[in-house]
Formats: sequence, C-alpha cells, structure tokens
Amino acid sequence: MHELSLTQRIVRIVCDAAQKENARRVLKVTLAVGEDSGIVPDCVQTYYDLLSDGTAAQGALIEANTVCATLYCESCKMEFERARFSFSCPDCGAEGTPTGKGNECYVESIELET
Repeated sequence: MHELSLTQRIVRIVCDAAQKENARRVLKVTLAVGEDSGIVPDCVQTYYDLLSDGTAAQGALIEANTVCATLYCESCKMEFERARFSFSCPDCGAEGTPTGKGNECYVESIELET
C-alpha cells in the first residue's frame, strides 16, 4: 500500500512542474524504480489515474525504468549487478553487500504539452 503515498508525491511533483512550465497537460512521467524497492508500477499508474483526476497531470502515461540492484564485493573491491536469488560475486564467489542501488524510486523525467 506504500504506492499510494508515493503516488501522491509523484502527482504533486508533476503538477508543480506543469504549473512552473505553464503546461497545458502532462503527457508522460518516467520513473526510475529499483528492482528491490517493492514498488509495483501498475499500482502507481492506477493510483496516479485516481489522484491526478481534474489536474494538468490527468491522463499521463507512467513509464517505469528498472534500476538493477548492485552489490559490492569486499574481496575484489568491485560493484556488480546482483543476479536473481544470488549475492555471490561473479568473479570470486564471495558474498557481496548491498550498495543501496536498486531500492530507489524517483521521477526521472516529465513530458509536457505546452
């Protein structure tokens, strides 16, 4: 259910940007969504459709770009993308530690009609 509060913030960001640019409407919102964030883009779109009703943001398409989770290998001193269901370094096999990449969700871009 955390998509609701997240989407409220997204709609506020998008409406503020549209107002600042004197846009007629918002066409598309592109999000960066980490694969470990727990965010479900379809839920964001559903909430967005409800929350943006009657605003310049109404009707915009939500596009989500997936940000891969990365780990850091202390042995190799290397960052690597986490393979599904694995924490092992692809070079040496040591267990990697999370870097935080892959947990984010933010507005990457907003396409406006001016």
